[in-house]
Amino acid sequence: PALLARTCAGHGITLVHVSSDYVFDGTAEVHDEDEPFSPLSVYGQTKAAGDIAVAGCPRHYVMRSSWVIGEGHNFVKTMKGLSDRVADPEDRLTQVTVVDDQLGRLTFTRDMAGAIFHVLGSHAPYGTY
Repeated sequence: PALLARTCAGHGITLVHVSSDYVFDGTAEVHDEDEPFSPLSVYGQTKAAGDIAVAGCPRHYVMRSSWVIGEGHNFVKTMKGLSDRVADPEDRLTQVTVVDDQLGRLTFTRDMAGAIFHVLGSHAPYGTY
């Protein structure tokens, strides 16, 4: 992201960066654009560093997402597939285990694409969404 930000800034290009809720610690029920970073993991720290680097580009949009789901491989399809395997008497999978200590809101890829095209097409103020 830092290289992209420098390149875009140097050429007057608008940069759209898809970020993550992992930049937060999850204690707030709803996150807003002004919430300070509070990542809990190295992954979250690197995403926050990317957001900071992108913010150095004058013409930037940081688009926050969480639990991204689309037409390709995703968590919902994986869970369905595993459940189907448990239901199949010929499959040796007897149970599905998954973390159960997380709450999230899905970001549908079509909605994210629509939001990106909206901020670009409407010339929304640069910043974080």
